[in-house]
Amino acid sequence: RFKYMVDYMLLKLPVLGKIIQVSELARFSYMASVLLNSGIPFVQTINLASKILKNSVIQKIFDEAATKVVEGSKFSTALIKHTDIIDKSFVQAIALGEETSQVPVILKNLSELYLEENRDKISIFLSLLEPVLMLVVGGIIGFIITAMLLPIFSINIQG
Repeated sequence: RFKYMVDYMLLKLPVLGKIIQVSELARFSYMASVLLNSGIPFVQTINLASKILKNSVIQKIFDEAATKVVEGSKFSTALIKHTDIIDKSFVQAIALGEETSQVPVILKNLSELYLEENRDKISIFLSLLEPVLMLVVGGIIGFIITAMLLPIFSINIQG
């Protein structure tokens, strides 16, 4: 329960949340395409591919979607309710794959697309992180210097 709440909060973070989401969708897409190309049934593929996900929120969404598929719904229809977490373009691509019976190909293309997108997002994140860390470290050092010198100056003023 706590892990679920932490994972949900991480997904809602501005930059990091998108990186996590894209990473998880890439991981799921790649594994599902490999399993489907190996001849594993679709529902079993969804269940197995969702087990490798690290984010419990996204894992739960895919588990629920697998249940809906067993009940007779389309996979894309089961995911459309969760477009706040799952990327809408992912759901649309899955729907296209279902209509054209090309789900494994679509999933493979999605995994490649998301891996490339994630590389770009991570490089942007790291380039933004460096100046922020410099400011934080500078602030900490400034605070320490002020804390050390303030008593010395107050002694000089009193004496």
